[in-house]
Parts: sequence; C-alpha cells; structure tokens
Amino acid sequence: MIFLENHNTRLEFDIKQGGRIAALNIAGMDILVTRNDNPLSWGAYPMAPWVGRLRNGLFHFQNRSYDFPLNLDGHALHGTCLNREWRLIERSKNTLQVAIDLGEHWPFKGEARQRLCLNTNSLSLDLEVHSFEHTFPASIGWHPWFRKQLPQGEAAQLTFTAQARYACDNQQIPNGILIEPGASPWDDCFIGVKQPPTILWPAALELSIHSPSSHWVVYNQPAHALCVEAQTAAANAINQEFKMDFPSVDFVSPDKPLILHCDWHWKILT
Repeated sequence: MIFLENHNTRLEFDIKQGGRIAALNIAGMDILVTRNDNPLSWGAYPMAPWVGRLRNGLFHFQNRSYDFPLNLDGHALHGTCLNREWRLIERSKNTLQVAIDLGEHWPFKGEARQRLCLNTNSLSLDLEVHSFEHTFPASIGWHPWFRKQLPQGEAAQLTFTAQARYACDNQQIPNGILIEPGASPWDDCFIGVKQPPTILWPAALELSIHSPSSHWVVYNQPAHALCVEAQTAAANAINQEFKMDFPSVDFVSPDKPLILHCDWHWKILT
C-alpha cells in the first residue's frame, strides 16, 4: 500500500489491486466505498484499454476477434488492468507514477500509465494508454465509487447536466443513438457536459470533478453509492459499432498515446 498525505487529506493507493485509490480521507471523512470482495465495486480505479461493457467479451478489429474473460452478465467490464498489480515508476510525498502492461489477452503490445498528485484541497489524475508497435482503438477513464452518506452531514446531492445521453439496448450497452438526458437515477453515458459535475454532502463536503473528457457515465442507482466517471468513449465503442457524427473512439499509435486528465476539487463544509 502507498500513501499520499497533506495536512487534512490521506490517500491510500493499492498498487496490487488494479492500481486504484483504495481510500480517500478528507478531514476525517472517507468519501469512497471501501474494500470488498468484488473488484468492480469499490475505491476509484482506472479503466483501460476500454471502459464499461465489452459485448460478450469480444473485441472485433481488422477482421479478427479476440476473447476476454467475462466478469459481469456475460460481458467483459472496464478493461484489462482492473484487478492486476501495477508497477511503481516514481513517488514522492505528494505524487505517484505507476504503469502496467495491457495484459496477456490484449492482442497488441502497450501499457497504461497513471500519475496522481495530491494538492491542497484537490487531487490531480492523469491516465494514458501507449502502443509499442501497432495502431489500435482504445478508451480510458476512471470509475470512482463515492459514498452517498459520509460519517457526518446529509446524504449526497449530485449536480449534473448534459446535452444528451446514449440510448441502450437490452444488455445496457449504448447503441449509438443520442436521446434526451432524462431524469435521475441513471446508469447511463452522457455527452455535452459543460459544467463540472458536483457532489454536495451538506454540512460535510463539496466535491467537483473537472475533466475535458467527451463522455461521462453516471451510475447513482445504488442506495449506498454513486459513480461519476470521466471517460473518452462509451461502453463497447472500441468495437466501432456506432454510426453517428460524434467521435466514438480514439486510436492509439506509437507516436500518439491516448491521454485523459481529471481533477477533483473539494471544499470542507464542517
């Protein structure tokens, strides 16, 4: 376990369990769902080289198909780096850099890299996917599990506005059609998010999430948690099934990594 600390914040980073933030304690309040037996449902973990569901665990590219282990409802979720050990590149008191290869099942040589920097009242996150040889489609993002109720204050209130969301098929996979955002609760992917999503725990904490990401997923149906996920594409987008004008996926090449930045800013309200 690796720790980053400042005067009022302690970040616990689990390099062995998917290179994830295992805990983030701000002013004595743990804001993330803590460790449990399901690697999909706690902490804040990076997703690479794809986000969300990969339909039936199959990746189709250049007239070939590749199989991946299934981990939920017959699909492969959140990439190849989720529950594997990352390697330490560099660390200091407030910063951390780690990396991992893309795994035995991913057909192309490459790696994912993360950089975390704990600042005064903010956390800076960078996630990258690099190719060593070939060009391939990829998507990346973060999957944080925020507690709806902190040890003090009132239950979380989410402020989130978007231009549109993806309609989904009966397997909860976006079909490429954009529709109205609709009303919360959601388990959906959105585009056109102009203002940073904000989570307010009245009388406790306010946290805003800043990222240039083109896509955001909000999953706030569970009673105990909500997920606000900055990412570069929708689920299953690396299979290039979408027929629409909005860019659906990025391609990684040796001279063009896929990079995403995100900042969490908070105000202590106690």
